Amino acid sequence: HAIGSLAYMQTLRAPTIKLRPEIFPWVCVDRIGYGSAEFIAQDRANLAAWAKSGVKRLGVYDYLYGADVASPRVNFTALVGSLRATHTAGATGWYAEAYPLWAFDAPKLWLAAKILEDKHADTNALLNKWFAAAYGPAAGSMREAYTHIESGWRRDAQIGGKDAFLRHFRDERGALVLSDGEVAAISASLRSAQDAQIFAVRQTPSLRRQAWRLQQFADTWELYRSYREAVQARQVVPAFEARLAALRHLTAVESAYAKKESAFNRVWGAYGMPVRWSTFPAENPRAQWSERYLVEGDPAPLEAWAKTDVPNGWLAYRVAQQSEAPVAHRHDFSSPEAKDVLDLAPSAKNKVDRLGAGLRLIAPAGKVGPVVVPVALRAGQLVRLQLWTWAERLDVPEAQVQITLRFKGPGRSSEITQVCQARQTVVPAMVPAWATSLEYEIAFTGGAFIQEATVQLIDLPASPAR
Repeated sequence: HAIGSLAYMQTLRAPTIKLRPEIFPWVCVDRIGYGSAEFIAQDRANLAAWAKSGVKRLGVYDYLYGADVASPRVNFTALVGSLRATHTAGATGWYAEAYPLWAFDAPKLWLAAKILEDKHADTNALLNKWFAAAYGPAAGSMREAYTHIESGWRRDAQIGGKDAFLRHFRDERGALVLSDGEVAAISASLRSAQDAQIFAVRQTPSLRRQAWRLQQFADTWELYRSYREAVQARQVVPAFEARLAALRHLTAVESAYAKKESAFNRVWGAYGMPVRWSTFPAENPRAQWSERYLVEGDPAPLEAWAKTDVPNGWLAYRVAQQSEAPVAHRHDFSSPEAKDVLDLAPSAKNKVDRLGAGLRLIAPAGKVGPVVVPVALRAGQLVRLQLWTWAERLDVPEAQVQITLRFKGPGRSSEITQVCQARQTVVPAMVPAWATSLEYEIAFTGGAFIQEATVQLIDLPASPAR
């Protein structure tokens, strides 16, 4: 008999005390990190320590995502290295979450199964076999495409370092793992693959199946590129004269992506996990850009744009018109009297400092709040939630802050989550008819430096002029 347990997060490290042999630990690590030498060294040492901890059985738990990452997420070299490390450590169990996007993930999962069968198998021969069977005359070009994908994730593992875990899981930044050069190279390889299939001498049943699989990859790749363009459009910092054009471009690329995602799931959704990248928390700079435009610009073109982007653009425009409305609630995170509810992931390196500039937090992850806003609500009011942060003063690479505005009422709630920008973030919303209260919550990875949050309530109809 054995008692299975997950060695996960704060219980990941092998214990220093002797364990009973009946315990069957499963060591949970995202081993795409085997693209980093320091990650490899740490995981191998930890597995070896678990094997010597007194247990009779050792399991390994991995994460081979999948549709929950907005990018083809494949590193064959890291995968094989981690599986062989599992054998070397004496593990007798292996399990992985995948939730695959089959167009991208099929060769990765097939290769994992073959290496589990025979740890000494020739990786290159196995991959040649799979790509030849899957793509026929396009096999060489598709192998080349995957070398560029692997290059991007190897670089990302090195950025993440030895403590990386589930980087880019349901995170729009996953779309940016591949560089512009890698995206161009993969697109070129895909075109070569399509040409190779088109010019095949005979069209056989095998070639038709291979063409079907290549089309699946091509459609998924086009979906990825469209999502990547939307992410990039949210992250620009436009000059005054470019703000209106930036808003129009953002509307166009987000609308185009939403249509492509829906069409993709209709065609390919039955062959794996549906894609839901449009639901990932994201930046929404519409309100900030609109407010800055209205300081000097003619409101007529902005209003015309807003009517093409309903509800996001229209809501941002109406809130921007009233950005100087009275503040109904203000929370100063620098105040010694502030009673902030903090929930930080366990770490000996956590730092919490209340400074004159705000509340500085450094931790693997955590949240502040919820902060309940003591205001009376009326259905149809506009809410303008504004958060000021000091991302440039935090000095924590890849830190990300998200803010959630939540409406609550009898037996129900709804929320809006938005990724924060470097300094000012504005979340526009409309009060639902059933809402009786509102609150907000700030979540972060890596760290956050929070200065002030304000809530303004704006009654409609708003004045057409500022």
